[in-house]
Amino acid sequence: MTVKLRDIATRLNLSPSLVSGVLNDRPGIWASEETRRRIRRTARELGYRPNAAARALRIGKTHTVALVYLDSAALGHVHPGLVVDELARYLGSCGYELLIKVCADQERLLTSLEELVFTQTCDAVILWGREADVQQQGRILEELGMPFVIKGRHEEQYPHWPQVDFDHEGMMAIAVSHLASLGHRRIAYVGYASEELYCLRLLEGYYAAHQKLFGAEPPAGFVFAAPDHVEIVRAKMLDWLALPPPQQPTAAVIGAGNAAWQGIELALATVGRRIGSGAGEFAVAGESHQNMQLLFGNGYTFERVELTDLAHVMARQLLWPLLAGQPLEKTVLRVLPTLRQVESLQLLNYVSFCP
Repeated sequence: MTVKLRDIATRLNLSPSLVSGVLNDRPGIWASEETRRRIRRTARELGYRPNAAARALRIGKTHTVALVYLDSAALGHVHPGLVVDELARYLGSCGYELLIKVCADQERLLTSLEELVFTQTCDAVILWGREADVQQQGRILEELGMPFVIKGRHEEQYPHWPQVDFDHEGMMAIAVSHLASLGHRRIAYVGYASEELYCLRLLEGYYAAHQKLFGAEPPAGFVFAAPDHVEIVRAKMLDWLALPPPQQPTAAVIGAGNAAWQGIELALATVGRRIGSGAGEFAVAGESHQNMQLLFGNGYTFERVELTDLAHVMARQLLWPLLAGQPLEKTVLRVLPTLRQVESLQLLNYVSFCP
């Protein structure tokens, strides 16, 4: 049997309007704390379940935000699960719930977005994924009038969309400049072999910084786009080290993950060298994944370059103002991490790697 507000009111000998006002947090309803506790306790005892859709219609808010993304297993992309806890924790502290919608393909996802809007299930949507996919999703939400925020690089086509991502070009400019400040002029680049937009932006940043600092493009063969594989990077590094000394790179910036660092380390160990900024050492600066640690050298990596860091900025600087009806100071946010020194574990002597 469905329990109604009138049943609670009859049990407590109160008016249905008072019971409804308390259970739906309606402003302007006066009741003592004791009466409010009695109403809520009786509602629980009787098993009352409020109509969420009707309540949202009355107050104009659902206090729910939907995080929508394509299933990473279906498309082979990075799963955005790392951001869920960060977003849910922050939204919970603001009195909101996080609804997660995972779709197997783009067609189902677009249909799901339309359903979220037409059923008034949420107050805003978070879109997370590849730029090509997310732009179509954003256009649908914009047409339907649903507020949304996006992780990604959309500033060229949609600068009015609230969006956040790392400043990839700025990161490479800092990395190249730092190596140049150590006296290096032959600086190579190791990045991912991918057409993802962030990979292209990292490479563009390297070229722009090289041109600005040295007035020319890097030497031919100094740019290596590699799979995320230690041995492939190691082999390329050995090729560079086999060049005549005046043609070898003396440093490298990394626009990839930890495998690039490890491959460079192992190649240097083969010839009795290591990553560092001292005489005879090979200097390295750039991107890495969380908890990256060198075995026997010292380099420079960007700290806090994780998806959770973007979620943190998104929630506080874009999503909450949007939910609170406040104007955004900026719609396009680019996070520029800090370059810091990463030190060796000092567990291995690099000479032991020599043949």
